[in-house]
Amino acid sequence: MALRTKPKRSTKRTNTKVSESMVNYEILLPNDRPKLVTSLDEVIENIKNFSLELESYEEGGGDRYVDYVMENMSHYRAWYAYKDEKTATYLFAPSKYIGYQDMTASKYVETYSYMDGRKTEKVLSEWFEMLDESEEDFDSLNRKLLAVFSATGKTINALFRINVLKREEDNELLEKDLVDLIYKVFLGLSDESKALIKQKISNKI
Repeated sequence: MALRTKPKRSTKRTNTKVSESMVNYEILLPNDRPKLVTSLDEVIENIKNFSLELESYEEGGGDRYVDYVMENMSHYRAWYAYKDEKTATYLFAPSKYIGYQDMTASKYVETYSYMDGRKTEKVLSEWFEMLDESEEDFDSLNRKLLAVFSATGKTINALFRINVLKREEDNELLEKDLVDLIYKVFLGLSDESKALIKQKISNKI
């Protein structure tokens, strides 16, 4: 079984306690309450946005909402990994952040009292599955996630879990990227070559 190790605290940034008073406990109308994601594309956009806000936090450029979300990273247990198609690097984000539509740090804080981690994990299980410690990829992703915490000077929750895309979802994303690539190549062809390809496709259909 793989060992879970705790990251060393960073000397670049000191922890500051963020007040719980930032969380909005006011009653929100139904239309203003967070809505669960309905597609994998929404989830991926949320993961990317969390990573951007995390980057701004590390650089000291985040606002008080970003600071609140990142200062509480040690409380988040369910983490979701996604390999960015452009940079080929893994991005990580917690379930409550990525399980609701169009999430941002400010929206997270303002609607937090209406969030439910059990609901987000349930909806995310449509596309993701938990990575067992005995699986081949666990050690690599474990180190990458710990590096994220180390960069912020935070300690990972002892009960953390890493979730990854189900194999069929991963294959669909690869196919989608391939289609996008083929289309870009097609646009760069001459009119004669485009006509020839269209003819071949129509003959097959």
